[in-house]
Amino acid sequence: MKETCYQIKEAAAKVGVESHVLRYWEEELKMDIHRNEMGHRYYTEKDIEVLSKVRDLKEKGLQLKAIRNYLEMRRKQITQERGQTTVQTIVENMEKQTDKKEAHTANSDKHEVVPVSQQILSNEEKMQQFQLLMNRIVGNAIQENNELIGKSAGEHAANAVVTQFQGMTKEQEERAEARYRKLDQTLREIQQARLEAAAANMRPVDKRKQKRLKRKGNQQNNIHNQEETAKDVVSGKASDVS
Repeated sequence: MKETCYQIKEAAAKVGVESHVLRYWEEELKMDIHRNEMGHRYYTEKDIEVLSKVRDLKEKGLQLKAIRNYLEMRRKQITQERGQTTVQTIVENMEKQTDKKEAHTANSDKHEVVPVSQQILSNEEKMQQFQLLMNRIVGNAIQENNELIGKSAGEHAANAVVTQFQGMTKEQEERAEARYRKLDQTLREIQQARLEAAAANMRPVDKRKQKRLKRKGNQQNNIHNQEETAKDVVSGKASDVS
């Protein structure tokens, strides 16, 4: 059975983002997206699934740089033990760990009543929660993949991810996406200009219009010649009078 493939606009619609956002994610996460013989991107169902999971992770509060740093760390660890791996596989494992954390938090909330005054978390508390989450994600991932490194190494890796996360603000990520949006718009304008130029070159020549323009040009030349002749005659008469 032939695998279903999607162009970038179709893939963006299925994921629920703009085309330039997909390009930005692919670049930042170093995803291996296929291209056809014309060099255009095309996406498989697997690609759509992975990109949707990246979207879900971002909606849960993770910045793209934090996701990328975690992926790079995990890719190096798994490559050392098992050889090559893919971004897609790591994203799936990362989302599973995040879902486990949310499920555990939801179950804990059922048995604990939190006062309203404690429901609003400061930025520092949010960062502490994120660090605990990343520690748990890294620790579980290491255990599941039989990585032969200790707990201290896992905590150090998670702390490195958090440090990088702090350096990438939401505003910076939005500016980066804006650059890709402008690039996407420029590419569309160039393609439209090429199509219009090609259509103009293929437009048939109107021979009747050419003949009319030629006749009009000849008439203007005749009028000009008559005016010059009249000027010469007037000049001649003026000389005779003198």
